Amino acid sequence: MRKVAIAFTLVLVCLMCIGCDNGSSSPNGQDISFLQPTKPTKPLMPVEYETLEAVSSAGDVGTPTTNAESGEITLECTDSEGGKYVFVQPNARTAVVTGTWKYTRDDKILFSGVFEGDISSEDLENLTLNVTQAANEDGEMMATKGTNSFVFEITENTFTVTIPAVEIVLLECTLDILAYGEEETSEGSKFKRICNEFMAVNPNIKIKYEILYDEAYHQRLVSRLADNNVPDIGYMGADERWGGYWQEANQQIDNTPYYPSNIDTNLVPDFFGTGDKPYLPLGSSNFCTIIGVNMNLLNKIGGKLPTTYAEFKQLAALCKDNGIECLSTHGADAWVWGSCVMSAIIPRLTGDPKWIEKAVAGEVRFTDANFIAALDVLSQWVKDGILSETSATTTGETGLSNFASGRTLMYLDGQWGFSERNFGELSKDIKLIPIPPVPGEVGCAGSVAGAWQVGYGITRKGASDSKVLAAAKEWLKFFFSNEETIQLLEDGAIAGAIVKDFEVPEGMDPILKEKAKLGAYPSCYVIDSYLSGNANDVLNAGMQEIVAGTKTASQVATDVQNAFDAQ
Repeated sequence: MRKVAIAFTLVLVCLMCIGCDNGSSSPNGQDISFLQPTKPTKPLMPVEYETLEAVSSAGDVGTPTTNAESGEITLECTDSEGGKYVFVQPNARTAVVTGTWKYTRDDKILFSGVFEGDISSEDLENLTLNVTQAANEDGEMMATKGTNSFVFEITENTFTVTIPAVEIVLLECTLDILAYGEEETSEGSKFKRICNEFMAVNPNIKIKYEILYDEAYHQRLVSRLADNNVPDIGYMGADERWGGYWQEANQQIDNTPYYPSNIDTNLVPDFFGTGDKPYLPLGSSNFCTIIGVNMNLLNKIGGKLPTTYAEFKQLAALCKDNGIECLSTHGADAWVWGSCVMSAIIPRLTGDPKWIEKAVAGEVRFTDANFIAALDVLSQWVKDGILSETSATTTGETGLSNFASGRTLMYLDGQWGFSERNFGELSKDIKLIPIPPVPGEVGCAGSVAGAWQVGYGITRKGASDSKVLAAAKEWLKFFFSNEETIQLLEDGAIAGAIVKDFEVPEGMDPILKEKAKLGAYPSCYVIDSYLSGNANDVLNAGMQEIVAGTKTASQVATDVQNAFDAQ
């Protein structure tokens, strides 16, 4: 009886400016303009509206009834398929003869609106109806676009009617979103752009959002949940760090019924083994402990990828002879030492990919000998010339510049750090590998720490209001469209797409093929997916001190255990 026809409204393509020759260079004159943040070209955004097919019906006209107290008049008419038209008119003594009507079937409202005419008379006349709301294919009430007038024809005790095809839009509401990112970065700009585009084509919807980064996000989340100021959509995950507070507040619900049609649910992990998927991840697993190797430079100095620690030391010596760093990272960002470095080293020295989870559960301690040995890998790297002491204070801009310009052979970061956007033409010469063997390694060889990709989920609160839920589902379509997924890949924000039958477009970043190979390596846990609060901060700062040579591994281990016990 009803079908959905998709009408595509294309949002105007805006070309965002890319930094031109504005003096972008390093202190020594090396051109690093390609390292400057760029605003991506905005993709075409197809906007889906549902058009409900015309509905014709006929049936019997009932007898008007009048409420003795209010004078309100009600007329019910039933069609041959069990549908019911219900007309309600105010007191017949009012000057204007109008009222409201609805069409229901199986106790569900399919259409509703207003009518003109008089149902108070025994001799009923034709009524002029207008549709103002209609249910979409999910049973959600939506507003209708334009004027949809038609005639409800009455002949004695029978009627015939055709409700015309109507285009439906979202009902008026406010969508509250708690987002993650820095407003002035590509991640923040992308989020704001999508919200603005969404509101432009959905004028009934106002989006109220907060976008916060790092600990400021987590602190605000805790505050909002404590005040019962729950957003309708939130940035979340399934692990303790990104999902714990949502779970404690009972705000994570199964989002699979709300996934856009382009999402391949089979590519989204069964996080809890129950089949429930409480949010829609940005992409596939997020690999955090990746080393990018400049293969052109490696071949130029006559080196080879190390397969043993002895070979790693030899490569470091070769790099020194050629006046370049062997390995670096942006260690001024303290979190890097946990997320991108130690997360892959702990399993190697303990032989247990889940060691950090056991530490948080109290089954093992941070002062255990094998954890101290894992921390001591950092000082051994410095001693053997693999890692420079200056890595502890290297910023992201300097680290990227040194790697891109050939001053550093290997760069350690999460997969998101490696993209054509950051490295230009060098991208095609970068090979992505796990951290090579480390001294004292007893297991989990070649492992890569990966975290479930975070994303956005509709909360229990957001799903409790049908108007808000309908708007939230449409917003997910915008944010997770194929076009935006391509942009995420280009930005390096995800390693792989979770959309159906996805193919990497021609001309995209060549390093994406390297990222696709990362899933073949053994997986282990990311530290800050489990360890949080001051203990995690003490660990990250302590590793900076180990690299800088101001603290020993044993001292840092004791500091972390004390901080953990105090939490």
